Amino acid sequence: MSRAKLGDEWPLTVKDGVLGCDGQDGVGAATITTDGTRYALNGTAVSAKAGSPVDPIWAANPESPGTKKNIGALIERALVLCD
Repeated sequence: MSRAKLGDEWPLTVKDGVLGCDGQDGVGAATITTDGTRYALNGTAVSAKAGSPVDPIWAANPESPGTKKNIGALIERALVLCD
């Protein structure tokens, strides 16, 4: 997945990453791997310690100071990968 693919909806400060999911039937630990580091995208991934916290690469929302961009599009796409 990449900034080029999602455009303005891209919620990260890195340009791209490989989505992953540990789970079944669309329920699981959503992750993204970029520059050799795997980051947890959802609560399930955080609880399972499936990756590092995503906060360091999670972009600020320029439309709402003090908040982060919506990461839901990445989580949805990652959960599709659960087998």
